[in-house]
Amino acid sequence: MRIIQILLIIFICYSSNAQEFQNIPESGMYELPVLIKPKPNQTIYYSSEGTANSKTLKKIKDSLYLSKTVALLLLVKQDTLDTLIQRSYHFGYNSKFAILSICID
Repeated sequence: MRIIQILLIIFICYSSNAQEFQNIPESGMYELPVLIKPKPNQTIYYSSEGTANSKTLKKIKDSLYLSKTVALLLLVKQDTLDTLIQRSYHFGYNSKFAILSICID
């Protein structure tokens, strides 16, 4: 019985986070540019430096247009919740090999 409860809690937490950040595309390989646009109740900061501090974070004012391969650290502020998300976007790869993206802090 406990296993079912634990699985249910994990599912609820995962599904609520997945719906909350639908405006931030998942990491992956893309042929077309990617657009990250904050929702009205969100403030999104980003960094391609690999760290999230006041010197490296930049605020997305309207939207962020990505067309070159990049690894991003995103700080999403929504209501009273701050969430740190790592994404990597790869463009122009014509290969069937999988890409492994590792970010180390």
